[in-house]
Amino acid sequence: MRALKAVAIGAKLHPNQEIRLEPTWFIELMNSMVFSDRRDSALALVNLTESRDPATLSLLRERALQSVVEMAKWHDLKTALPAFILAGRLAGLEEKEISQAWVAGDRESVLSAASSPKKRPHSPQKHTS
Repeated sequence: MRALKAVAIGAKLHPNQEIRLEPTWFIELMNSMVFSDRRDSALALVNLTESRDPATLSLLRERALQSVVEMAKWHDLKTALPAFILAGRLAGLEEKEISQAWVAGDRESVLSAASSPKKRPHSPQKHTS
């Protein structure tokens, strides 16, 4: 896990090397029964979702939303914060809004917004006469 996080940071610092780290295993580890797996994967995913890649956020929502919300409610703030940031990104909030909600202690509204199903664009129906 540490090595993969280091690779992710290296990729971010050296974009010219075009290193692509898939988030799949970090997302799957959000559902682990092992605390360190969950904590470390949340920290890695904070870095991997910084660009708000829609595919990554969609996979995170699909495969680990329940774990993200659960972890964001943890009483130890240091371990809850990474999951809270992920929840804020899933809710579509800007970084400043996520930070303000955290400082204000308003976790519930962010978690509620993250848990709400995203509205799909309305597709017009074809009318036949």
